[in-house]
Amino acid sequence: MTNRFPETDLLHWHRQQPEWSCGDKGGLGDKTGHLRCDQHGAENGSLFCAMAYFFETFAHDALLEEYTPPEEPVGTPDALQALQKLPSSEKTPENYLRWLAILIGDSHQPLHWLHQHDYGKDIVIRYKNEEHSLLKFWEDYIPKHLHKLESGMHPNMADKEYGDGVDAWEHKSPTELFRLWAKEEAERVCSEVYAPMTVNHADG
Repeated sequence: MTNRFPETDLLHWHRQQPEWSCGDKGGLGDKTGHLRCDQHGAENGSLFCAMAYFFETFAHDALLEEYTPPEEPVGTPDALQALQKLPSSEKTPENYLRWLAILIGDSHQPLHWLHQHDYGKDIVIRYKNEEHSLLKFWEDYIPKHLHKLESGMHPNMADKEYGDGVDAWEHKSPTELFRLWAKEEAERVCSEVYAPMTVNHADG
């Protein structure tokens, strides 16, 4: 889709004005840490807002009434400008569901939440005598070599992880969970991706 309609690339990344950084108090979102589609916490065509938009395309009002309303409104956009040039043949429920699945995957990739270093494109890493941008390594190299890993997460561990969190999740609306995932991944990009790569040369 992005190859045919480059303007839709914007939907895959978090954007806000001003952009946040790992040193900001409150982290992802505006200066107070609020994440909503208000052109401050998130631009209405960025990753979080696009997920909310595609989800609400399918959500039935009666279903949403079963969830506790979020304390902080999401502000889901009524339309996505990035889709305006798409022909009507592309604006189908099947394609919108495909979009939603892809964006949920993007939301679990920490680099997509921080514009700093151009989402990892500006950082060059060396692995097995080959150079890659951090983003390319994460999105191209690692998926192609996952099958070579000796082991993954055992299904029982995945079930336990779900069980540990389900009580906190089950009463939240899906769009509220999107916001929760965004905050978690934003914390990871700082603490688990960039922080271990930082060398304090002043300390020798």
